[in-house]
Formats: sequence, C-alpha cells, structure tokens
Amino acid sequence: MVRRYIRLAFVNLLLVVACWAIVFYYYPMLPEKIPTHFSFHGLPDEWGNKSTIFEVPLIQTGVFLFLFTASLLVKRYPQICNFSVDPELLPPEGKEELYSLTCELLFTLSIGINLFFAYIACTTINVALGIWGGVNGYITGLLIGIPLFVITLLAIIVYYIIKADQI
Repeated sequence: MVRRYIRLAFVNLLLVVACWAIVFYYYPMLPEKIPTHFSFHGLPDEWGNKSTIFEVPLIQTGVFLFLFTASLLVKRYPQICNFSVDPELLPPEGKEELYSLTCELLFTLSIGINLFFAYIACTTINVALGIWGGVNGYITGLLIGIPLFVITLLAIIVYYIIKADQI
C-alpha cells in the first residue's frame, strides 16, 4: 500500500513539475496579451498580460499541496474524516488499510485535476501562439468531456468507498 501511495504522489508531483516546465519554456515566446477566458464556442473572449499564464500552475500547485496535506492528515488525525466504516470497529491492519485507501483516493483524484490544469495551460499557450484559433471542440468538450470527467471522478470515489466497506 505504501508503495502505491508513493507512486501516486510521484505521478502528481511529476504532473505539477511538467506543467511548470511547459509554462516556463513557452513564456518567452508568448505575446504580451494572452487569452484568459474562452467563450462557449471556444473563442477567446478575455485577454490578460502574459504573466497570467503562471496562475494556472500556481493554482495547480496549491491544489496538489492541499490534497497532499489532507492525505497526510488522514493518517495522523483520522477523526477528521467521515468514513463509511467506523474505524474503531476495525482491527489495526484494517484501520491502516482504510487510511491508505483514503490517501490513494485523494491522490487519484489529484491526478485527474492535475491533468485538467495541464490541459488548460497547453490550450492557453497554443491559442496565444496562434497555433489554435480557439479551443478545439469546445462544445464537444462541454457536452462529452466534462461529464465524462465528473463521471470518472465519481467512479473513483465509489470504487474506494466499496473497497473501504470490504475491509
């Protein structure tokens, strides 16, 4: 369990570092004004200074640190969580497995969130550089991508709840 926890933490850290690397690499090439918001049809409708590109990995790093800290707190202070199983009724190895599953859940969700932030950064850079005219398939992304993303996150949560109930 600990090895898997470390692997998930490493993948998250790798995604955060990769997003920062992409932003730092392309920053000198960006024009002074970059898109900061896209309309429903995928075209940029708000613009900002090129330094606003750093907001994406900054928020991503904050989310990662929050979830990382939360996962550490689960092991240290398990009473802060509302588990579907009462940890006091479990044997010590069951408690440890429950806490590990909770940490894995947080890191698995974080991977999806980090991928989403990396997509936002790459899209903003490509539109700013004129490679894309807007967000390609924005309508498709809204109609298929976001619900699929939410369903995937919910499936992950349900999976870990079922696993916790089996302890």
